[in-house]
Amino acid sequence: MQSLTLDQVEKAFQDWRQGRSHKREAIPQKLWDMALQLTPHYQRSHICLRLKLSGHQFKCKCGLRDKNKPHNPGFVVATTFDKPTQTLPSYVTLTIQGKSRKLLMNVPSVELSQVLPHLAPLLL
Repeated sequence: MQSLTLDQVEKAFQDWRQGRSHKREAIPQKLWDMALQLTPHYQRSHICLRLKLSGHQFKCKCGLRDKNKPHNPGFVVATTFDKPTQTLPSYVTLTIQGKSRKLLMNVPSVELSQVLPHLAPLLL
C-alpha cells in the first residue's frame, strides 16, 4: 500500500466539500481514515490546518480508531494506571520565640490542624 501525501488528502477533502449536499454533512469515514494515515508522517496541527479540521475533532477520531488496526505512534493511550507510591508526609516547622527561649516543632502537615489549637494559649 502506497502511503498518502498531505496534498492528496487535502485534495480529497476539497472535492468532498465542494460536492456535499449540505454544509453540516458529516465527514465520511474514508476521509477520516486517509487523514489518520498521515499521522506518522506529519504533525497533527499541520494536518488539521491543511484539512480545515478542528484539533479536538481529530484527536477524538484518533482515539476511536478500530482496535484491530495498528496503533497510531503519534499518540499515547493509557490503558493501565499505577497506584501512586506511598510518600512520606510533608512536615511544617513551627517556631515559637520567647524572651529567653525558643521552641521548634516539626509537625506533619496533615496533623497541623490538631496541634495549632494547643499552641494558642502559649501565644497569649
